Amino acid sequence: MVPTSSPYAAMDPVASLVASMPPAYPQIFERRDIAEHVHIINARGSRRAHAAEWRQLPGGTAIVCVIAEDVPGLLSLVSAAFVSHHLDVTSAQIFCRPTSRGVEAIDFFWLKRARPSRLPHLIDSTEIDSVSRMLDELVGEESQARVLAVQELERVAPELPVRPRVFYDTRALRRGEVILNVVTPDRPGLLLAITLSFAHQGLEVVASEVRTDQGVASDRFTLRDANGGTLTANRLADIQRQIIQALKTEALPGTAGPITPEYR
Repeated sequence: MVPTSSPYAAMDPVASLVASMPPAYPQIFERRDIAEHVHIINARGSRRAHAAEWRQLPGGTAIVCVIAEDVPGLLSLVSAAFVSHHLDVTSAQIFCRPTSRGVEAIDFFWLKRARPSRLPHLIDSTEIDSVSRMLDELVGEESQARVLAVQELERVAPELPVRPRVFYDTRALRRGEVILNVVTPDRPGLLLAITLSFAHQGLEVVASEVRTDQGVASDRFTLRDANGGTLTANRLADIQRQIIQALKTEALPGTAGPITPEYR
């Protein structure tokens, strides 16, 4: 890979993309991957949001790249669009970068068909095209219209009882970061439930790691106040409670540790 400090970086679209992205991005993806990402990003054009299939994996998993204006609640809009198309997120990598048009989100989602569903197991490219059109419309709506649209889409998310475990990364808290961990049995619409709660609480997701292994979702979200305010101890505790409430649909107790539990 051409070093980002090289004078040739400006002429190399791969190096230019790497230079604009967080340090974790080139550690996760190889040069060939990034070259493919450049084409997807450029395909956004003047649209507010664009989604495209990047890879098809064995077993029916599709990796989809979403490029969009980093509007408040973007992750919940993306999650709602997936749920409405009977698509479930099994993993995700979330990035943002500054551009001349403003902050741009470049996110990658590992998707599988949500169950139960009457749709085919394999995800068709036309479905991703439909997701892309829906996202462009949602991101282009005014703030209140986006909220109403997400609430309407939320109705299609299945409701299953879960026992979530929600806790903060205390090492991150000590260095001034707020990273919330959510460990819970996986279910369709899980990411939508979490991100909707964040949006309703006036929180922005700066970064996230979404993983599902043997039916258990282990998600990490780096959070900040959407208005730049301080997340106090009371606010952190309330965020925990709200996330647990968002995840449980019956009178099942969620298990929230203290704000500063022992980090494992």
